[in-house]
Amino acid sequence: MLLCSCMKTITLRDEVYDNLVRLKQNNESFSDVIKDLLERKITNIEPFFGALKDNPVLDEIEKYAKDSRRRARVRT
Repeated sequence: MLLCSCMKTITLRDEVYDNLVRLKQNNESFSDVIKDLLERKITNIEPFFGALKDNPVLDEIEKYAKDSRRRARVRT
């Protein structure tokens, strides 16, 4: 069986490279850092706060929530 450890060259903007350098630990490769970033699950939703602020979808969500609460109170 032939195992290939292929390598690719990519171009990064300086700011992206600088961010990767800051994230990189001494014993890690840049590939390790990128792989870790790609595998992370988003747990902090704070960056998304206000994303729908000016979006009409927010009005629809609010209307649906109010209607659902109203109907839940009517049930016996």
